[in-house]
Amino acid sequence: MVFEKDGEPVRTGRIEFRGQAPNARAVGVLDPEGRFQLRTDEGKAGCPPGEYDIVIVQLVSVEHQSLESHDHGRPLPRKYADYYTSGLRASVPEAGVEDLVLRVSSSAK
Repeated sequence: MVFEKDGEPVRTGRIEFRGQAPNARAVGVLDPEGRFQLRTDEGKAGCPPGEYDIVIVQLVSVEHQSLESHDHGRPLPRKYADYYTSGLRASVPEAGVEDLVLRVSSSAK
């Protein structure tokens, strides 16, 4: 799950895990509760054991929506979309991870 520091879920975006081992990668899509399920590039559920850098990429287009339709939540700063600046990391053991919680901040600080 991905949450803001104040406990609000990050409701939109794609979460990507890039492993330090060659070809270790998994991606998932955030749901409105901040939950996600990872899949490898081969379509397998989960991700292989190892150390991972993480990014959250959000593409929010509201140009043709009414104000009431803007339910994407607060956008995250761009730093979370770059592996070099996100600061998000996870270690996945052999047994896998069931309840990974990441905390992020929607402020630019």
